[in-house]
Amino acid sequence: MPDNTELEADAASLQEDSAEEHDHSHGDFPDPAVLFSYVAMQMDTSALVQALTAVFDGHAWRSLGLIADPRTGTTQKDLPSAQLAIDVVQFCLSKVEGSLSEAERRDANRRLNDLRMNYLAKMRE
Repeated sequence: MPDNTELEADAASLQEDSAEEHDHSHGDFPDPAVLFSYVAMQMDTSALVQALTAVFDGHAWRSLGLIADPRTGTTQKDLPSAQLAIDVVQFCLSKVEGSLSEAERRDANRRLNDLRMNYLAKMRE
């Protein structure tokens, strides 16, 4: 298993490669995908799946047009994207629900049902 110095070097190399391939202007901030990849390398699989669940949960709410895009401050509805994100949340939860406490499982299922109900409401608009 590589030590932290090797992982940091790999992350820096990935960031340089990413910057060369994609000229995304993020100011002085590093590429978020590289940062996420670096953090993901440090996590066990279950924790990573739970983190991805939270990422896709937020993406679904944004795609439903119910929270603003943090980059633009605007809301925009993209139902196909919302549906995909909801499906990913459901898939991820199905993979980790056995490791969740009863309270965590109830909360996760409530959030998933809230997403589904809001999706149906947005489809009817």
